[in-house]
Amino acid sequence: MTTPAMGHDAQLGMGSVAVVTQRFEFISETLKQTETQFNSPGITGSRTRLKQRTRTVRKAIAGGIVMQPTPTEIDFLLEYILGGTPAAGVTDVADALPEVYIHVDRVTDDHLYNKCVCSQAIFRGSSGQPIELETQWEGETETASGGFPALSLPTDDIFVFSDITLTLEGSARTIEDFTLTINNMLATELYRNSISRSEIPPQDREVVLAVTLPYDADNADLYNAAIAGAALTLVISDGSTTYTIAAANAKIPADSPNVPGKSEIPLSITVNLFGDGTNSECKFTKT
Repeated sequence: MTTPAMGHDAQLGMGSVAVVTQRFEFISETLKQTETQFNSPGITGSRTRLKQRTRTVRKAIAGGIVMQPTPTEIDFLLEYILGGTPAAGVTDVADALPEVYIHVDRVTDDHLYNKCVCSQAIFRGSSGQPIELETQWEGETETASGGFPALSLPTDDIFVFSDITLTLEGSARTIEDFTLTINNMLATELYRNSISRSEIPPQDREVVLAVTLPYDADNADLYNAAIAGAALTLVISDGSTTYTIAAANAKIPADSPNVPGKSEIPLSITVNLFGDGTNSECKFTKT
């Protein structure tokens, strides 16, 4: 009997060059190459499609990686998520995004995804659970690799939901869950006269925080908040490593709470994050 390829034997790494330098512990991944083939639909005297006149016209690299990140893993990824170069613990957004190589050892074989750009990053958490990071990537090509390099996994610890502090509209908030989405809005259809993408530039950026809170006297001000908005900070700290995520301006469109039953009434809000011309909509500071 053939031994099956088991996911627990898989490995994943990233690097600024084809020989990756940082290994990651991950929960799952969906990176893949998708090929589009075209067969001529011309008239042949029959309804049978013949094997001739079939060509590959496009190959797309796309997919996601889910992990419960440590500081080492977050530090590596922030530049690719935000675009800015880390300096003195600060990583800010930038208009350009750097490319990264992603190497996935899938046991039976391994694949290297070249010149990948982060299309979206989602930090999420809920009460009693670890903090999760899902990154989505678009790449140019997939190539076979000569084997996964000998790299050690990070040994620092993960973050949990109780490590979170949210300050919104001037007050610290008790929350049930959060999802912070950084969408780089990539242009993914620039193939030119090539089967693979010639480039994958960002077109825009949207940063949104979705939060569920108790609908009580402490949070009533978040419903119908003034459109002028206010600064926001989301702090993740395990007592050793702290990341302060700051937005210059947070606006909360009105979205009425509902009564789901006899249980606590929640307030679910969507917070749109903006820069103010001086400070950005999403800056990470590590201390």
